[in-house]
Amino acid sequence: MSVAIINPEIAEKGGRIAKALMEGGAAGWSTQIGKNVGYVIGETDFGVADEVVKPAETGEVIATAVDWSGDTSGKIYVLVPTMGAKQIVAYMMALMLGGDANPEAQALDADGMDAYGETIAAFIGQGAQQARGEIGGSIKTSVQGSSLVDFSSVKPDTVLGADEYLNNKIKVTIEGLTPFTMFILIGRSVTGVAPEAGSESAAPSELASRLGVDVANVAIAMKIKLPLVVVIATKKMRMELIQGMCPGTIIEFRKMSGENLDVLAGNVKVATAEAVIVNQCFGVQIRNIVDPKSAVKEATPVRNW
Repeated sequence: MSVAIINPEIAEKGGRIAKALMEGGAAGWSTQIGKNVGYVIGETDFGVADEVVKPAETGEVIATAVDWSGDTSGKIYVLVPTMGAKQIVAYMMALMLGGDANPEAQALDADGMDAYGETIAAFIGQGAQQARGEIGGSIKTSVQGSSLVDFSSVKPDTVLGADEYLNNKIKVTIEGLTPFTMFILIGRSVTGVAPEAGSESAAPSELASRLGVDVANVAIAMKIKLPLVVVIATKKMRMELIQGMCPGTIIEFRKMSGENLDVLAGNVKVATAEAVIVNQCFGVQIRNIVDPKSAVKEATPVRNW
């Protein structure tokens, strides 16, 4: 399992929740459809929905929103591809009504979605029961509904919101059928791990709350790319002196060697840093972070010559 996140505690706690949900949920599906359901939890990733939900991997899915409450609270989303949903519904219908199951002919119309709603409720119910036994503590779940979503044409954050999620990629095999990949997205708050104060890993919703602005605007702003500039020194020179420069000319600055360097983002000073060498490349090590409010207030334009 490879986890690309800042805080490994999220991976550990979120991974345990996902494993418990799959153990209980797969058992629930097996009972409903009369077939063995196996699974393998693969790669996981962490970030906002637009970062961890990749259209090429998910495509058209049934997205189910689950409210998680108890010792921790937040959102969990279960994404099952339509192929997998059809397999589950077709075998459930065959077991209940008799006859042969044909997943390829199974429609996900109103009746099909109602049947899927029953299967996902059983999945979450038994998964939560498994989590209570393995993780302990108070756990309550409430399925808020399922909807058919094609992430190749819909932005993930419009469905899943602007929070951060641990996205667990899970390969599921129903006995005798083609395997499919489903995803369980566990909100950061469900893991009980709070964002580091002032770190870039803080969820947009929490940052928006601190700043008193709209969450959607923060989520958009977090995706904007700004030019990052490290100012070694600046100096004004007469044009005649600049024109007279030649190879070997030394330009002297008043800044002393060893002094902290200014780090600018979008021409606004955001930090001071010290020059370092990393893998034979020039770099800077951040020493102090400038308060954002004072940075904007005191910002002065930097001319690009």
